Amino acid sequence: MLRLHAWFSRLLGLFRKKSRDAEMAEEIQQHVDLLTERNIAAGMLPYEARNAALRQFGGVEQV
Repeated sequence: MLRLHAWFSRLLGLFRKKSRDAEMAEEIQQHVDLLTERNIAAGMLPYEARNAALRQFGGVEQV
């Protein structure tokens, strides 16, 4: 019975990984958007604000 439970847990983990990855990507995007808005409010042009936000957040591709 323990083997069946372990197998089922692994199977569910495969499907949940996509959900966790999507949640993480959404949260990162929200942080970058917030930083972008703050940079625009500070007087930056939108494209400059976005680039600065990505630098401020740092390593989005690494996450």
